[in-house]
Amino acid sequence: MASDVKVSSKYQVVIPREIREKMGLEKGDELTVDLEGETITMRRRPKSFTEYTEGLHKGVWGDEDADQYLHRMRGEWEPKPGE
Repeated sequence: MASDVKVSSKYQVVIPREIREKMGLEKGDELTVDLEGETITMRRRPKSFTEYTEGLHKGVWGDEDADQYLHRMRGEWEPKPGE
């Protein structure tokens, strides 16, 4: 869903009603603004980044338990001289 907006003299933009309603945005909600190349992205700021990122990379280690994976990787480290 794309909409055209205009930057005001105070560098403000109005989020179109249709988008505000679809997102459930209300006065006082906080957004995160990101710039990548020529693209500006606005996202609702999570109330808790911990909850937002919980399980983000679930399954990265396949069927191996994350603790077992870390233990195995640490076992492969070369000991430092004098250890």
